Amino acid sequence: MGWTLLLASWLLLGSALCPPAARAQVLRSDLWVTNGQVRAIAVSNDLIYLGGDFTELGPAIGAAVAIDATTGAPIPPYPLVIGLVGAVAPDGNGGWYIGGSFSTVLGQPRNNIAQLDASGNLTA
Repeated sequence: MGWTLLLASWLLLGSALCPPAARAQVLRSDLWVTNGQVRAIAVSNDLIYLGGDFTELGPAIGAAVAIDATTGAPIPPYPLVIGLVGAVAPDGNGGWYIGGSFSTVLGQPRNNIAQLDASGNLTA
C-alpha cells in the first residue's frame, strides 16, 4: 500500500511539473479592427456587436497600404506590416520598397526593410 501511494504521489507531482503543451491560436484575418479600445463584445445571430472607446472600424490593413487617388479607399491586397513604416520608394517595376521599424510583413519575418511586387506580393 505504501509503494502504491508513493508512486501515485510521484505521478501526480510529475504531471503538475510537466503540463501539456499549449496550443496555438488561429488568427482570423477577415475580422475588422478598431482605432481604440473595445470594452464590450456581444454575439447574436452571426453578428458581432462592439462597444468601447473607438470612432472607426475597418479592415486590418497594417502600417502600409496603397490608396486609390480618386476615392481614397485602400487598395487590396493589404501588405499587413506589423510595426512602423517610415519610408516608401518605388522599385522601378511597379512594386515598392518599404523601410521602418517592423518585424513582419504578410506574416513573414522581415527586419525593417521589405519589397512588395506590383501585385502586392512580398518578395524574397
